[in-house]
Amino acid sequence: SDIFNNTVTVTTVQVPVGSIVPDTVAPSLLSFILSLTTEQLYLNFSKVIRSNDLYLPSLIIQSSSYLPTPSYSLGLSTAILPNGRNITINLSGPNAVSIKADGFLGTNISNTFLSFNASFAR
Repeated sequence: SDIFNNTVTVTTVQVPVGSIVPDTVAPSLLSFILSLTTEQLYLNFSKVIRSNDLYLPSLIIQSSSYLPTPSYSLGLSTAILPNGRNITINLSGPNAVSIKADGFLGTNISNTFLSFNASFAR
């Protein structure tokens, strides 16, 4: 009841939307952390993404911002957190071993880069 003790009647009113504004802004990668201790790659995006929409073979860890450079595709790796702005990727065994063995990659911020093409986020 309301403040005057009148019975409240519940009615359903269906109002159509006036307009829909689609999301046309693609997410962008803001930062990443490569942990060779946990063998994981942590990606931070500008907006929520679904990890099952990521095509990991197009994600490449490389030692320079220029190509050609020693690089490793993460095709065998798996994303372990399903959705959100922060995605964690488990490096596959061969990827982790190769990156750790490469003395010119993953040792500091000046020799650790990511590259990917448009197919990375489908």
